[in-house]
Amino acid sequence: MYSRWIWAIVALNFGLHLVGISQPLVDSQNWRQADTAAIARNFYGEGMDILYPKVDWRGRTEGYVESEFPLYPWLVALLYKLSGGVWEGWGRLLSGLFSALTVVPLFLLGSELYGRMAGLFSALIFTLSPLETFYGRAFMPEAMMLFFSVLGILGFLRWIEGGSWGWLVCSALSTSLAILIKLPALYLGVPLLFLSYVKFGRRTWTSPKLWLFALLVLVPPLLWYVHAHRLFLTTHLTFGVLPPYGYSKFGTLGLRFDPEFYATLTERFFGVLLTPLGGVLAIVGLLLTESSDLQRLPKWWLLALGTYVLVAAEGNRALDYYQLPLLPPCAISAGRAVEGLLRRDLLEGTALKGKVGLTGVLLFSVMGFMSYAYSHPLYTAGFYHDYFRAGYEIGREVQRRTPQDALVATIDLDENRRAPYRAQNPVLLYYSSRKGWHMTPEEATPERVEELRRMGARYLIAPIGELLRRPKLWRHLKERYPLLARNEQFMVVQLFR
Repeated sequence: MYSRWIWAIVALNFGLHLVGISQPLVDSQNWRQADTAAIARNFYGEGMDILYPKVDWRGRTEGYVESEFPLYPWLVALLYKLSGGVWEGWGRLLSGLFSALTVVPLFLLGSELYGRMAGLFSALIFTLSPLETFYGRAFMPEAMMLFFSVLGILGFLRWIEGGSWGWLVCSALSTSLAILIKLPALYLGVPLLFLSYVKFGRRTWTSPKLWLFALLVLVPPLLWYVHAHRLFLTTHLTFGVLPPYGYSKFGTLGLRFDPEFYATLTERFFGVLLTPLGGVLAIVGLLLTESSDLQRLPKWWLLALGTYVLVAAEGNRALDYYQLPLLPPCAISAGRAVEGLLRRDLLEGTALKGKVGLTGVLLFSVMGFMSYAYSHPLYTAGFYHDYFRAGYEIGREVQRRTPQDALVATIDLDENRRAPYRAQNPVLLYYSSRKGWHMTPEEATPERVEELRRMGARYLIAPIGELLRRPKLWRHLKERYPLLARNEQFMVVQLFR
């Protein structure tokens, strides 16, 4: 019975991620998606060496960038090779596949801790998370990271319960891949250490098997991030993965004492992460008593994630997808709450008594409606919809009307502008399928434009509104260079006559 239902949830999960599969990268977090897609496209067009990821905002450098391990864009590039061309839908499909696959280890993990019905509801709540629904089909590696994170925890739990060495190797490889793909996944060390203490106690620190496990987990990420930093030293291009050069995810000390910071996180927890219903169920599940030490796993998992949120406070404030790692333990806790409510006969005297399946359908209906309400603005990009769409259209115009090897300068907003070596806004360059430079509006002066022109920039893409707010730059461009194209939001200037 349960196997039939879990495969139905897997199918539901994958089906939800087919929504907008062919949509251009004009939805929320188009910046992060465009960067990932650019790396995939550059693997496809410039060589499949996974050790040397390249960005578009490279100027005249080779484009090598300090980044997390680019397994996800490399796999997308492989799909481009196999299919014979670039189609961004492959990236969305790959994310959707890993998202759907995550349902299985999450179900198994919830089942190990609280029983199969709890595991089933955990998988359902995970699937109906608004953030998961959206980012589970975004052109980003988050879905892949969540899959390996959950599989790493499950494998270790199975091993300490008497499973074969294969489960330990599975856990080590999965955890290592999660850290390679997203460095903050180091937080997985806390729940893994908790499980180790449940099984071995103080012998955790003297067990050769566990030291070997730690080496298998940590050595590959260490080697990669040393290599990635060497790429930065070559080109000075970075995503800010390692401090202190790029955009800092840590923020100021004062941010951790700002009530608005916690209000934002709370709003997301009971909104886009879990919906109000899912959030309440997760809290209820955490308050239930445990019948074994292992059942405390979600609490230790969330303790590690709470520390991660406080350490990477600025990243969590600015970017909602930074809260995605909270979803698996919260979904397990919420699934436990649903199972507990049903098992304790709280439906006694109601029309739902004994109708567990109907209760599940009602849960799906309520959460599904809430999920749609909270996720819809992510698909449409809300206030920025027209702006992103106009940028995409002007990029297509640049592709049609400029040489393929032409270097382009762009002007666009950038919240990382104070970073010493900031990750530049890639969106207009990606839409244009061109390489070049990005300037913030504050950097966009006549002198800087002329400097980039001397360095090889042949076209400038800029928001019309930003140019009108800078009359000196507007006059400089109008008096010297012809207009190549424009639409309601952007214009393209040809930096030669």
